[in-house]
Amino acid sequence: MIRPLIAARMNARRRSAFTLLEVLIVVAILVVLASIAGIYVFRSYEDAKKDTARNQTHTIEKACKMFLLKVKRPPTSAAELIVPVAIEDGSGQMTGPFLEGGQGAITDPWGKVFTINGMERQNGEIRFWVGTTSSDNQTIQNFDPQQPF
Repeated sequence: MIRPLIAARMNARRRSAFTLLEVLIVVAILVVLASIAGIYVFRSYEDAKKDTARNQTHTIEKACKMFLLKVKRPPTSAAELIVPVAIEDGSGQMTGPFLEGGQGAITDPWGKVFTINGMERQNGEIRFWVGTTSSDNQTIQNFDPQQPF
């Protein structure tokens, strides 16, 4: 009767730790789960950059409209929005800047300067196309591409 108790205790001592194979399987499962989570985190980070760029395009378009009202001509580049500019009435007065934040205000999340184009609608309202391209070459712009510009 004593022998079965001693044998049971020895088996319990041997099974009190995990084997190397069990530990490796658990580590492999955790690595797979972490890589799947990493893909989703990276994708959401890239989506956040696109949303930030889209918001910046709206801000830059508003600054372009303010530039047009004050200077009486459309901006030729995004750089004109971050520095003082002479008013086009011959008075020599300066106005601006129209965007706060310097170079960072006209730079997209991927490090490129936004592109600005002034276009005239049929009703005479000037609307500015402001855009850039993301790291996956998707065009980010301040208006719906389905809507006629």
